[in-house]
Amino acid sequence: MSARSTVPEAYTRTLGVSAQHKVRALSLLAEGGEEATRTAVTLLHEAWRAERRALRVLEAPSPETRLRAAVEACGCLVDARDPSLVLDPAWGEVLDASTAVSPAAAASIRRRLDPKVNALIREYSEAADRAPELFRLLADEAAWRTPHAVRETARRQAEQMVQTFPGDPRAWRSLSFTWWLTNRPQDAWRTIRRAREIDPDDNVAAGAEVNLARVVLPPEEARAFITAAASAAMHGALDLHLGLPLLGALMAYAEGAVDASGWWERTYDLASLCLTLPALHDDERKRFRLAQLIARERLAGRKPTIDLLFRVGLGAAVPHIPPSEREDVVRAFRSLDRRAWWGDAAA
Repeated sequence: MSARSTVPEAYTRTLGVSAQHKVRALSLLAEGGEEATRTAVTLLHEAWRAERRALRVLEAPSPETRLRAAVEACGCLVDARDPSLVLDPAWGEVLDASTAVSPAAAASIRRRLDPKVNALIREYSEAADRAPELFRLLADEAAWRTPHAVRETARRQAEQMVQTFPGDPRAWRSLSFTWWLTNRPQDAWRTIRRAREIDPDDNVAAGAEVNLARVVLPPEEARAFITAAASAAMHGALDLHLGLPLLGALMAYAEGAVDASGWWERTYDLASLCLTLPALHDDERKRFRLAQLIARERLAGRKPTIDLLFRVGLGAAVPHIPPSEREDVVRAFRSLDRRAWWGDAAA
């Protein structure tokens, strides 16, 4: 790194924020208790993000500086007991940065981190082995059809995972999913909000939050939540996991609304933006195109029909859509997304 006089002030300031978060978090962890732990792991994730931001401020950090930054950032997640983000991306960033320095230098910089990471990964592997129903359910696109007893078992296993790894936002997201699958939408909402608190950048959780908001919040509050989420997505991070739930929610509110044109305009704009997302699979592009055409038809004063599915190349899906949903293209659109939160588990 450059001489101290040339270190950007933003770098020093951001590292100071990280240091403050870490000191406070470690104090809270020593204190113990559910609330203290909750605050501590949130602060440690803030510190992790601050460490990564600080590195980006530097114009040309040395390989050693880059490795130390990766080690500090990964260490925050280890202290937070978050194996998911250690596995992806933090530990990989440490390994990648290590290739640019000598083996001796890497070993010296990583000497305290390596045994902690190895222990955490080993503990996580053992915990996953004790939760086979949970991990099978998470990989099952038709999870809502799984026998109720299996879903309950998966939920108990998910609860154990968050008790063991209270700083793992993906574990909290998994617990929320199992609450949803066992017909406890309020608990699903509470736990998805916890996942979002720890990792606000997780769009899978953000998409689940959108779906749950329509179920658990009072109608006006839910509409305001969806409107705000759509606006934020239009001006920030957006991907498949957030785009599809938002489009489904916007269209559901548009149907029959007094101010329907405003909802359809939002739907059209969001679908158009989703179509510009990089590396879309062909099926995803077709679904975004379908949403765009549905909105265009409504804005033109026409009722969209099932023919739109054939026009965008989704005709093969029509026989698999329940007959009761074929006359309602918005419901048909939702039927196309059966990954997780669109399922009928809570019905």
